[in-house]
Amino acid sequence: MAGLSQLNRALTKIPSRAEKRDMRELRETFVDSGVADLLDKVDHQVLYGRRGTGKT
Repeated sequence: MAGLSQLNRALTKIPSRAEKRDMRELRETFVDSGVADLLDKVDHQVLYGRRGTGKT
């Protein structure tokens, strides 16, 4: 990666997707926002998936 600054080189090494990260690191850095308690009710739904898979 010639021509890149040290900062840019470091930034390109950061995985952009969670599934490419180490599971241990994900567990250690997880922050519970409290939204799970709200989603436990029957009148709430969450639709999730990868980008471009037709969720809208």
